[in-house]
Amino acid sequence: MVNTTYKRFAQGIFIVKAKNTSFNSDFSGLPRRLPDNTGTIYATDKALKYCVRKYLEDHNGMVFVWRRNSDEGEPITLEENYKMFIDMLKQKDLLDKDYKIDKDEKKTSILKNLLNGIDVRLFGATFAKKSKTEGESKNVSLTGTVQISYGINKLDENLYYNNGILSPYLDKKEKGKNQQRTLGNETKTLEAHYVYDFVINPNNLIDDLSFLEKSEREKLLLNEGDIKLFKEAMCKGVSYVTSASKIGSESELFMFIEMNSEESKEDKVKSHILPLMKDLVKVESKDGRTVINLGEVFKSLNDNYKNYISSVELYYDDNVTDVVGVDGITVSKKHIVTLEPIN
Repeated sequence: MVNTTYKRFAQGIFIVKAKNTSFNSDFSGLPRRLPDNTGTIYATDKALKYCVRKYLEDHNGMVFVWRRNSDEGEPITLEENYKMFIDMLKQKDLLDKDYKIDKDEKKTSILKNLLNGIDVRLFGATFAKKSKTEGESKNVSLTGTVQISYGINKLDENLYYNNGILSPYLDKKEKGKNQQRTLGNETKTLEAHYVYDFVINPNNLIDDLSFLEKSEREKLLLNEGDIKLFKEAMCKGVSYVTSASKIGSESELFMFIEMNSEESKEDKVKSHILPLMKDLVKVESKDGRTVINLGEVFKSLNDNYKNYISSVELYYDDNVTDVVGVDGITVSKKHIVTLEPIN
C-alpha cells in the first residue's frame, strides 16, 4: 500500500495560528502585508514549506532542498548540496556505491536522483549543473505535485508590535566611548490566522516524466506513503518548528478533500478541480478560543461538487478550536496533534 502510486486529485485548506510570534516576516523584520486598504498580514508558501520540510527532514531524512552547511559550518552551493544528497542516497542504499558525479552525468540520472527526495516529489525542484561542454548547463525542472497558495490572515485585525532588545554584549562601535551594550529590536504579530489553499495534481509530475516508460515513471511519482507523511507534516510541522521567531505559531486546521478520480488512456489523472476556498473561510477569536466558520465552504461543496468528492478529512484541536458550518457531506474529524478520531 505504501508504495502504491498516488493518482487522485486532492484539495483543501490549511490554517496557521500565530499569536505573539513572527511566523513569516519580511527582510525588515516586519510582518508581510498586502497592498490593500487594511494592510492584511500574509505569509508565503515558502514559510509553510520550510516547516513541512523540517518535519520531513527529521522524520524521513530524504529531503533535497535544505539549508546544509560544509564541514567548516559555511553555507554551500547548490551543486555541493547535490553531492551531499548523493552521499545520503548511497548511505541508505538507494544508489550504487560506485555512482560518480561528473560533468558527463546524464540529465535523466540527475532527475531520478532528485526524485528520491520526498520534498521534490511533493513540491518540485529546479537544478542546474555544469556540463562537460563549455558554456552548457544541464537544467532540470520538476513541477511540484503539491501547490500551495499564500496564507492570508482572516482575522479582522492585523496588528503587530515592536520590542526593543538589549544585548549582553558591548557594541564594538561604542568601545572606548560610552560603553553601550548593543541594542536591537524584534517585531511580533499580535494574532493572525493564516489560511492557505493547496492543490494536489499528480499530472504535474506525470507530464515532466512523460519521456520515460510507464513502468519506470511509476516508481518516481508521488505514492500513498508520501501522502501519509505529507498529511502528518502539515498537521504537525508548524508546531514542530520551535525557533525563537516561530514559537507561538501552530498548525490550527487542516482540511483534506479527496476527489473521485480515474486514469486516462494517456496515464494521466482525470478529475474535477474545486475552486480555491480560503476566501470563504471566516475566523473569529472569542473568549480564548478560535471559531472557524466553514459554512460557506460546505455550502459550495454541497451545492456544486458533492457527487465529485470521495472523502473529506478535517484535523483540528477541539480543546481550543470550534469548527462550525460543517454540514451535508460526511466528514472524518481527527485531532491535529494526535491524529486520532474526534468523537
